[in-house]
Amino acid sequence: MEASAGERQSGPAASPPRSTLLKQAESFGQNNESSGGRIEKMFKLNQLLNDAKGATAIEYGLLLGLISMVMLGVLNSLGFTLAGVFETISRALGG
Repeated sequence: MEASAGERQSGPAASPPRSTLLKQAESFGQNNESSGGRIEKMFKLNQLLNDAKGATAIEYGLLLGLISMVMLGVLNSLGFTLAGVFETISRALGG
């Protein structure tokens, strides 16, 4: 099944385009308006279940958290070292 210019498919297991799903539903006598928008809701639920963007965002968030924790640890230990260096300089200057 080929996608038209306005409809895109992502990967081999992509869902059929929205217009195709709605046409199929209408051909079975399940008009979207008379069924209270159930077809539209099912289509949106299908999109949410097949969407991998959220998983990618979570992975980036976890990586950012890990990098932040490592940086805090390094800066914390470096801070104590720098405090010692400044105390040594201060004592050497007579302060």
